[in-house]
Amino acid sequence: MFLMTFSSEPMLRQDFTNDRSKLSEALRKMWVTGGTALYDAINQGIEKIQLGRNQKRAILVITDGQDTSSMAKLDEVLQNIRRQEVLVYAIGISPMTNSQKTSLVPFNLPLPGILSGKSSAQHGRDEVDMKVLHAFAENSGGRAFLLSDGYSRRGTEIEKVLNRVADELRSQYTLGYYPPKPDDGRFHSIQVRTRTGQPVRTRQGYIASAS
Repeated sequence: MFLMTFSSEPMLRQDFTNDRSKLSEALRKMWVTGGTALYDAINQGIEKIQLGRNQKRAILVITDGQDTSSMAKLDEVLQNIRRQEVLVYAIGISPMTNSQKTSLVPFNLPLPGILSGKSSAQHGRDEVDMKVLHAFAENSGGRAFLLSDGYSRRGTEIEKVLNRVADELRSQYTLGYYPPKPDDGRFHSIQVRTRTGQPVRTRQGYIASAS
C-alpha cells in the first residue's frame, strides 16, 4: 500500500509498504488544508500503482469529489482509468465544518477540505459530487460509496465500507478474451452476462491501445 494526499497538489506521504504502523504514522502527521487536486491525484495514483508488485491493483480515494486545483480535466482522468487495469473505489464524504476542524474520524482518517464560516446545513451530503465518484468507479469496475452526514457515525460506516471493499478484492474473477479486431486505440464497451441471470459488475469497457 501507499498513501497519497491531494490538497493544492498530490503528495506522496508513504511509499509502498506492508507495515501498517508506517501508514498510521503518516496519517497522524497529516493536516487537511488548501485546495483539492483530485484529478491530478488520480492520475498520479494510477501511474504510481503500476510500480506495485501485485497483479491485482486498486485505488481507494476518500474525497468530496470537488476538484479545485488540478491541471488535469475529468475527461482526461476517465480516459486514463479506461486504459489501465486498476479498480477505483471512492468514498464520498462531506467537507468539515468549523466545529470539526480539529477532529479526525476514527482510524486517524482525516476528512477532506476545511470550510470556513459556513454551517453544516449549507455543506452536507449535497456537497459531495457523487457523479464524479460514480464515474471513477464505473469506468474501472470499482464502486462508489456515500457516507452519512452524522459525524459520530462515520467511523463505523468507513469500517463497513472497507470490509466490503476487502471482500470484493478477495472474490473477484479476471476474464479475458481475444477481440475480433486488432488494437485500434478506440474505446470498446464490455457487457458480461451469466447464464442464470445473476448480476455482474464490471468496468464499462476498455481502450484498445494501438501498438
